[in-house]
Formats: sequence, structure tokens, C-alpha cells
Amino acid sequence: AEALLAVGSLRAECNRLGLRDVQIVGNQARLGPIDLKFSEEMRLRRLSRDAIYKEEQQQVVVPLKRGSDPAVFLSAFLQQLVPPTD
Repeated sequence: AEALLAVGSLRAECNRLGLRDVQIVGNQARLGPIDLKFSEEMRLRRLSRDAIYKEEQQQVVVPLKRGSDPAVFLSAFLQQLVPPTD
């Protein structure tokens, strides 16, 4: 049941940011399309040194933490990267 809530939370974050594509390949997640402002690019580097923003493809590649639930990790990561304005 907790896994379903985590996936629901991730889906809500993706909807808020307009993300339509989330792929988990190995120990990386690919998220897109996303258009980051310069300040958000800097925040991305601060949150994860190994994360990559592919501006032309409007994609963020984020390494996943070992042993963590990808849905929980990505939901929290997206909230930190682009905080809600409510």
C-alpha cells in the first residue's frame, strides 16, 4: 500500500511539472520534458553532482540512491528541484 502512495505522489509531482516521461534504467532515472531556469540548473548541481540536464532534449538524468525507493526519492528530488509555489 505504501508503494502505491509513493507512486501516486510521484505522479502528482510529474503532473505539477508537466513531466510526461519517467524512465528508470539501471541506477538512473530519466525525466522529461522539463525546461529548467538557470537557478534550477544550479540547484540541480547542488542536489546531485552527478545529475545531468540535457537542455536540447529537455531531459534530466538523475542517479538513484542505492537502497531507496525510486518513487519516494524522485518525488522528494523534484520537490526540492522545483519547489511548489502554493
